[in-house]
Amino acid sequence: MAHLVTEGEIDELSRGVYRRADAPERAHADLLAVCARAPRAVLCGESALRPV
Repeated sequence: MAHLVTEGEIDELSRGVYRRADAPERAHADLLAVCARAPRAVLCGESALRPV
């Protein structure tokens, strides 16, 4: 994975969580990383308002 990050093919959102570099930008990339690690987590703020 490290060579893909170095070459700019992927972006690391957090440790072990990656996204394609050409993927559309998201306003809450940090929330995507949290959801990837803990899909059943409940977050406060905007994410808590989202129906499950």
